[in-house]
Amino acid sequence: MKKQTPKSAEKMAFNSFSNNSFSSFSKKFTAATVAAILAGSAVSMFGATANTAFASDVTVSSYAHPATSYDSTSAKSTAGDLFRSVMNNQSLTQAQRDDAAKALEILYGRTEKPDWYDSKVKLNSGEESPDYITRLNNSISYMRAINEYRKSRGLNPLGVSLYTTAVAINDAFYSANIFGHAMHYKTFENLAWGPYDSGIYDGGTTTDTMTGAMKLWVTDEKAKYDDFIAKGMSVGGINSGYYREFGHYLNFINPTLTAMGLTSGNISNEYGTVISWEAVPASYLEGNKAPFTLDEYQKLINAYINGQPYDVTPSEETPSDVTPAPAPVPSEEPGVEHDVTPSFDVTPDVTPDVTPSEDTYT
Repeated sequence: MKKQTPKSAEKMAFNSFSNNSFSSFSKKFTAATVAAILAGSAVSMFGATANTAFASDVTVSSYAHPATSYDSTSAKSTAGDLFRSVMNNQSLTQAQRDDAAKALEILYGRTEKPDWYDSKVKLNSGEESPDYITRLNNSISYMRAINEYRKSRGLNPLGVSLYTTAVAINDAFYSANIFGHAMHYKTFENLAWGPYDSGIYDGGTTTDTMTGAMKLWVTDEKAKYDDFIAKGMSVGGINSGYYREFGHYLNFINPTLTAMGLTSGNISNEYGTVISWEAVPASYLEGNKAPFTLDEYQKLINAYINGQPYDVTPSEETPSDVTPAPAPVPSEEPGVEHDVTPSFDVTPDVTPDVTPSEDTYT
């Protein structure tokens, strides 16, 4: 097994909504920023695609997150093999098989191929790789934590799309040694880098019990958001001026999202394990619903690992049938950095309007 010795800091980033038009990510670190990274404090960086506004917030902390690996002895051990098995399983619905077929095309760069694919994506490269079946299985722990938090906020739990899973895999390869987003696929994206090892989440699902990437994504950013509200700022004013301060948090509580995919890879020579979370609204899915519930996805992987037929009994964890609002459409103007350091004294439980205003990125 490849043994990583990651840097002591955790890092994370979010992509508010990216576009198929790829644009290079500008990663300019000042001396002060580098010093902040080494000291384990917070820093931010921003970029924009050619046609769609993009905001990236990178946070660094010194938190360490241990994890325990799940071992599989299955000879067929990759996402590509899983997708093929789903695509050819006549007991599954047509929508599920179509989702697997689309995922396979994305995974192998046969459609929507980014120009970095051949140099970055290295499939079937072992158990540390983001396409390894154990990695997908371990990632369900994060997905369950995300859904539990969404349900605690009165939001529908997210289902799973193999398409978004394929995107998560490819983008994990891209971002493993690049401190930023690929900005190629049409997905919402949260990234984190750090000592996450096998990619199992063993923290809590409430803001006071979350650890590691979940603490950075949700607990810390929610505190910032709620502090702005407590100071009397309007939701519109916050979103237009400081959206990048808490974009990961807003992504996770976005009511328009319906399906997600998540994986991790211990393949970085720079930043430790990378975690890649992708999500899409209902409008991107056949029938406006996720192909699989999270329970069904878990059963699918378990059956695949154990070489057993997939149990097609419908899961009780069924995402809401309520038709969500249209996905937010960001401005075309690139964002600018805002130097704001809110206090963390007051954290009222406020659910923000996550639809950016027209001037959000100006």
